[in-house]
Amino acid sequence: MVRVVGARRALGVAALLGALTAVPSACTFYTGCPDQPANNGTGNNGTGNNGTGGSSSGGKSGTGGSMGQAGAAGEGQGPKPWQDAAGTLTGRSANCGVQYVSAHPTEDEVIVGIDQFGLWANTEGDEWVALGTSGQSAVINNGVTSIVYDPEDPNVFWEAGIYIGPGGYRTDDGGQTFVQLGDLKHVDTISVDFTDPDRKTLLAGPHEKGGLVFKSVDGGQTWAELANLPEGLGFSSNVLVLDTDTYLVGCENTIIRTTDGGSSWSIVSKIGGYFAPLVAADGSIYWNAESNQGMVKSVDGGQTWERIVGGGVLNTSRPPIELPDGRLAALQGSAVVVSEDQGFSWTAISEEAPYTIKGLAYAPTRRAFYVSTDSCDAPIPSNAILRLDFDYENE
Repeated sequence: MVRVVGARRALGVAALLGALTAVPSACTFYTGCPDQPANNGTGNNGTGNNGTGGSSSGGKSGTGGSMGQAGAAGEGQGPKPWQDAAGTLTGRSANCGVQYVSAHPTEDEVIVGIDQFGLWANTEGDEWVALGTSGQSAVINNGVTSIVYDPEDPNVFWEAGIYIGPGGYRTDDGGQTFVQLGDLKHVDTISVDFTDPDRKTLLAGPHEKGGLVFKSVDGGQTWAELANLPEGLGFSSNVLVLDTDTYLVGCENTIIRTTDGGSSWSIVSKIGGYFAPLVAADGSIYWNAESNQGMVKSVDGGQTWERIVGGGVLNTSRPPIELPDGRLAALQGSAVVVSEDQGFSWTAISEEAPYTIKGLAYAPTRRAFYVSTDSCDAPIPSNAILRLDFDYENE
């Protein structure tokens, strides 16, 4: 596979255009210089230098345009095909079907959330097995929206969900037994303070509700409302705990930050905050903007932000993910694209999936991407979950 690295941000637009003409046009597309006007390949210019906002901390999130379009994976090698992976879930009646897909970061396991039927795991072949069947387990029947894995214990993870039933659960035995997280209901995301070995501080973002988040200081047994968020910012559904007192909240297209446990908040970016963020291995935080308006990045714990991807380049309805080698992966339309320069340029590595993708994950042990879609009012089809083989060490 031929991979082409994008020109650096310091290049002017003229130099970047020159770089584009020097590489195979079917390999890579560029997002353009975030802090300079750029042409997006369709005749529309970017709209900003230095961004549209930021707090007194100096954050900036520009609105520059994008450049170029996705191409093939490389010369002599076309995009990779998808393989049906729903296996034994195929044909099952499950309300809106597969609502979430996740890959365990260290175990050979892929987990999906089935609407009102809990979590199901695949560890080999095409068989999917229900989790939470120990006999002492709480029953998960919400619409699964997120799973957070403990980075130090592969048996511990948290689930968040919406609508029917409680909104959060924790397992300490790899999914055999789940414990309900207090009276939490109807939440999109849960974030945990991993700087605390006891995992006492948790934050949860409400579904389709603004101006508040939920906080627990006893590991999720009890929850209190933090209802003092700035007004008029939209749904405050996406949360990130950095330490016991420092949190970020994504409010559709604004990011706010607190350093005093939620007593006060400041706006740190006026773009980004859509869906859950990615915290990379190097501590960088990547956060999508709504309506495919691009992506922002912070390297200082969310104090300041830089726009690294212009509008219209990526499908920002799914969060980006990090591969084990540090490359980023995201969606462009219904195809997977990969960046090896922290989001400045992207290479298409898959064919378009046959539907709108609702979930994206990478399984390191299997060296494969998994995507999913829901299927309301119909049995689960064989392609509700798709697999794309991609060996990060050799491609």
